[in-house]
Amino acid sequence: MVLAEYADRIQVYDSNWNFLRGWHFDSAGGIETIAYENETINIFTARGDNHYTYDVQGNLLDYSVVLGKLPPNQNVIDMHVPGPLWKWLFLHPVIGWLIIVLGMVITGLTNKEYIKSQRDYHKSRNLFGAS
Repeated sequence: MVLAEYADRIQVYDSNWNFLRGWHFDSAGGIETIAYENETINIFTARGDNHYTYDVQGNLLDYSVVLGKLPPNQNVIDMHVPGPLWKWLFLHPVIGWLIIVLGMVITGLTNKEYIKSQRDYHKSRNLFGAS
C-alpha cells in the first residue's frame, strides 16, 4: 500500500510493484496519520478531523469525525515506488509548476528570436516602406 499524499490517493501494489488498484479520498488539505492493520487502512486528516477506514479493496468501511488528539503514526516507512523518471513530474505539484515556468521561459526566449528574424526578413524585402 502506498499513499500518494499530494494526489489524495491510496494505491495498492503487489510484491513486484505491479499496480493492483487505487482510489481517491478527501484529505481536507493534509494527512495527519495513516495506519494499516488487520487488513484495514485508517486515514486521519490534518484538517477537518476526518477518519476514513477502508479495506484493501478500496471500499469505504467507516467514516467519522474525530475530535481531539489523533493516534500517532505507527510503522511508517518512507519509500519510493520504482518507475520511469518522466513520471516523477507528476509526484509533486512544485515539480509540475517548475516545468511550466521553464517552458514559458524557453518559449519567451525563442519567440523573441523568431520575431527578430521575421522583422529582419521583412526589412530586407522592404515590405514596411522603410528606405
